Amino acid sequence: MVVPDLPGHGFTSAWPDAPPTIPAVADALRALLVSLELPPPTLIAGHSAGAALAVAMAHDAGAHAPAIVGFNPSLVPAPGAYTALIAPWLLPLLRTDPVRAVAALIAREPAVLDRLLDSTGSALTAAQRGWYARLMRDPKHVEGALALMAGWDLRALLARVARFASPATFVLGTEDRWIPPVPLAKVFAEHFPSARILSWSGGHVVHEERPLDAAALLAGLVADASAR
Repeated sequence: MVVPDLPGHGFTSAWPDAPPTIPAVADALRALLVSLELPPPTLIAGHSAGAALAVAMAHDAGAHAPAIVGFNPSLVPAPGAYTALIAPWLLPLLRTDPVRAVAALIAREPAVLDRLLDSTGSALTAAQRGWYARLMRDPKHVEGALALMAGWDLRALLARVARFASPATFVLGTEDRWIPPVPLAKVFAEHFPSARILSWSGGHVVHEERPLDAAALLAGLVADASAR
């Protein structure tokens, strides 16, 4: 099992030049597997934006597409006006030192972090919240997270995928306040009609609230995918 951070997430630094688009990050993950001399995966799992990457990588794999699992998948496209008009100039702005410094200064405020974590709907432990606080004190992490969101074109991904054919399981936290349920249900119906949808008590980071359940689900899906 390989569990990488996405660019600018966790303790992986942001990319210095190319924007972290879905195709670019998917290519980087494939390059990581090659560099580690690993075979093509039978299952790709992702949380939030990572679920979109799982969809992209499985779709691009063609006949040997792996199964996927997405925890609270971020698959609802932004309005077309944002993708066409705002995102192209927002990413360069986010990479400037003043904006990055101000964003990190705001994000490291305990009250801001508390509101952000509470808005996920997840009940996190003090230790888990401490890790988030450590990340939010890093300007490069804040820049990377914002850059990833700015360059994420879900509309293009869904148009390319059309109707997803690989086995897919999506886990939805019943208290998730970040992913709008009605538009997400429409995305499932149009693009993932055969997906299995599971509802778990928890918020946007439900896999962190229920790590043993998440591990058991992944282990079972790996076994199923390997037997295909």
